[in-house]
Amino acid sequence: ATDTASADPADEPRLVAHDRAKRRYIAPERPFLAALGVTDAQHHVIPAMARKWKQINKFVEIFDHALAASPLAQQPQLRVLDFGCGKGYLTFAVHEHLTRALARKAQVIGVELRGDLVRQCNGVAHRLALDGLSFEQGDVRHYASRAIDIMIALHACDTATDHAIAL
Repeated sequence: ATDTASADPADEPRLVAHDRAKRRYIAPERPFLAALGVTDAQHHVIPAMARKWKQINKFVEIFDHALAASPLAQQPQLRVLDFGCGKGYLTFAVHEHLTRALARKAQVIGVELRGDLVRQCNGVAHRLALDGLSFEQGDVRHYASRAIDIMIALHACDTATDHAIAL
């Protein structure tokens, strides 16, 4: 018989934790998430918004990796336009990531055709005092003369994506 009490612990198989904490690029405590209805007042993700929550974080993860691999990685200030921004979930998230996580100066503009959404998003940005974040009513075709470092058009509808790619 072998005395297990005196066995070397290094000889025992190590247990590997499979339940690692997932890295979130945007913390659920961020005020814009509650203001946009993704989280509740206690900063819990609203069940009906769970897919949106995952989309926001995945988008920012991809954005972060793409930015880090680009010549813009060392640029101190960035100009970002989000065409077809809708309710601004990703616009707010990109602004949050650039200004808080990366400590960069950023001018992030959400562009949307629907005036009611533009007013709603500007109201949230103003209420939360988010400098460098704004929303404009407009069409991608009207922005050809603007200086843009990064253009996003994830939710652009109809031919807006084609115009954004051409721009």
